[in-house]
Amino acid sequence: MPKKRRTRAQKIIAQLRRELANESKNSVTILPPKKEFKLSDFKPDATLEKEKKVINLYTYDQALVKKDLFKTLYLSIIFFALIGIFYALTVFFRL
Repeated sequence: MPKKRRTRAQKIIAQLRRELANESKNSVTILPPKKEFKLSDFKPDATLEKEKKVINLYTYDQALVKKDLFKTLYLSIIFFALIGIFYALTVFFRL
């Protein structure tokens, strides 16, 4: 079987990938100096307060949520009852 030929886009992508690999080998990364932390700098109360703070973007009235849940419950009960009725009709009356 003959080899598949590369498209022009694939050749360009491969060339760019090789250039990027060469640049990353040649370049030297300079890391910023690490900041040393002291025990006096650490304030656990401040970090705990930030974590405890919860902002609710969506607030819904509980009555509306309850109404929607009951509507969903009723519709699902009706749906499964209809499925049971149709099943019973097909089994008992062989329709």
